[in-house]
Amino acid sequence: MSSPVAILTGAGGDIGQAISQRLVEDGWRLLLTDHPDAQAALDEAAWACGADARDVVVASDALLAAGSTGRIVDTCRARLGTPTGLINSAGAQGALQPIHRYPMEDLERT
Repeated sequence: MSSPVAILTGAGGDIGQAISQRLVEDGWRLLLTDHPDAQAALDEAAWACGADARDVVVASDALLAAGSTGRIVDTCRARLGTPTGLINSAGAQGALQPIHRYPMEDLERT
């Protein structure tokens, strides 16, 4: 039986890194993705998994950009196989305030 494959968004953040390490420990093969500005953190997340390079793939992309999800899935299929799991850990960091005080354009980004 082959190992399950998952895509993990927001993998460069602390929560994403913790999730990726646990999934690799449990035998998952992962495509880790985050915004291109987080490339260093994404590379660190892959390294911290301690997995074989064939089992953890990094693909940075801006998830809000047109076509980005298709590119990520295509990369996953080509490098690891068809994903059977998706973990959405991506988010936008903003001011800590009640939601009704956020500008609408910030809410629409997420």
